[in-house]
Amino acid sequence: MPRRLTNSADFIFACQVLNTYSRQISDMLDAALREAISERVRAVETCSTYDLRINNTIKERDKAKASVTRLDADLKEISQRRMNLQRSGEQTFQCSIRMSINARDEDGHLFGDLTIPLEAIDREQDG
Repeated sequence: MPRRLTNSADFIFACQVLNTYSRQISDMLDAALREAISERVRAVETCSTYDLRINNTIKERDKAKASVTRLDADLKEISQRRMNLQRSGEQTFQCSIRMSINARDEDGHLFGDLTIPLEAIDREQDG
């Protein structure tokens, strides 16, 4: 059973005790609130870091997918050319022949290199 306050001194003492406990509880709640805010800030920073990593990973994955798609198209084209070549019995060779010349014009300047494009077709001959 709670103690009855019999005089004003008891009442003042009880108020002081309650006030002390109230301050202690308030201080504990303030500390808990500061800790919760600090933990939340750390959690938000961690989430932001992971979001950045995820976004970078997604970008890298998308680049890799684009590369695979491009390489698949190149592979398909090369395969198609190979099949066409095997069917036609022809092979086409292309190259450029580049020749340096030491000839000079009237002012003594060197002429530019001479470049000759060359294309040759090798066909199978019927027997």
